[in-house]
Amino acid sequence: MTRYVAIRLAQAALTIYLILTLTFVLARMAGDPTALLLPAETNSEDAAIYRKALGLDKPMFEQYIDYLKGAVHLDFGRSLRGGGPALDFITERLPATLKLAGISLVVSIILALGLGLIIELTNSERLRTFILSGALLREAIPAFVFALMLILLFGVKLQWLPFIGMNGFSSYVMPVATLSSATLALYLRVLRSNFSDERSKEYMRTALAKGESRSYAIIREAFPNVLLPFITVVALNLGFLIVGSVLVETVFSWPGVAYAMVQAVTQRDFPVIQAGVIMIATVFVIVNILADIVSSKLDPRIELS
Repeated sequence: MTRYVAIRLAQAALTIYLILTLTFVLARMAGDPTALLLPAETNSEDAAIYRKALGLDKPMFEQYIDYLKGAVHLDFGRSLRGGGPALDFITERLPATLKLAGISLVVSIILALGLGLIIELTNSERLRTFILSGALLREAIPAFVFALMLILLFGVKLQWLPFIGMNGFSSYVMPVATLSSATLALYLRVLRSNFSDERSKEYMRTALAKGESRSYAIIREAFPNVLLPFITVVALNLGFLIVGSVLVETVFSWPGVAYAMVQAVTQRDFPVIQAGVIMIATVFVIVNILADIVSSKLDPRIELS
């Protein structure tokens, strides 16, 4: 375990370094931020003074070294728009992103387990086909398209739900529905496969031979064994849930990290872009490492090497 964690941490450090470098290059490809920050009538001399104050007059390699030195100390500079530390600007918005991802995770688990049990207990092929077809159809629709469809129906036409910002419980409904339904087909396929495997095992045939009803045997005998690999898949999918919230935040103007980054890109606010990307990348890497460890503890069949 120690060796595995050490290897994964080394891989994580390399990944974050590559992301740091790529973010630095792509952010500067967006153009000179002074063109947006200064009035149109600003003369070239004043623009040069402003660029020097921001450190943009230095050679690109020197800017890169300064950027890496700052990143080591979690200092990504000050926001070009807000003026405060860029990392503080991002960390203030991280709870909104984690809250959206966390609620969506809980809803997706409850929804998948509920529908999976209904399919198994009813043993109806028509119901199974209907639910799985609906889940697969949802999986085929990109998250941002599905979000826009919900906004047009429930936000614009029916005017039942708010669709801009985070304002009370009702504002969670459409973003959570978008995120939680995206993984439903995957979870249902996993549950269907696991239930099918458990039904063919000796302990299930023994339970039925002893007079237990099919429903009781499924819930009491099979369900605990199905739950273990299901939780493993959910744990491995946590990182993708956080990344998936990026598009959802943008569509719903959710005050999270991703929405702040989109605004920073349009304003060429390099420090905020860099701090936001590194924050999301770090959370993604840490969550995936923890998910691997948790999965190995829950399921002895999974070996970490």
